Amino acid sequence: MFSKRAKPIKCLSPLNLIDQHKIRIGACAWSFEDWRGSFHPSDLPESQWLEFYANYFPAVEVDSTFYAAPAE
Repeated sequence: MFSKRAKPIKCLSPLNLIDQHKIRIGACAWSFEDWRGSFHPSDLPESQWLEFYANYFPAVEVDSTFYAAPAE
C-alpha cells in the first residue's frame, strides 16, 4: 500500500487525532480533469499529478483492475 505523511492543505483544518489512531483520507482518483487549476497547478504535466497528490493525501483508491485486467 502506498503510504506517505500528508502535508496540510490551507482549506482543511487539522483533525487533532491521537497518534495511535490511523485514519487515512484520500480520493478515489488523482487525475480528474476538473482538478486542473483548482487542485493541481494549471501548468503541471498530467504525468506528475499523482506525485503532487501524494504530497497532500496519504491514500488513493486504485480500482482499475475491477473494471479490466491490466494490459501489462
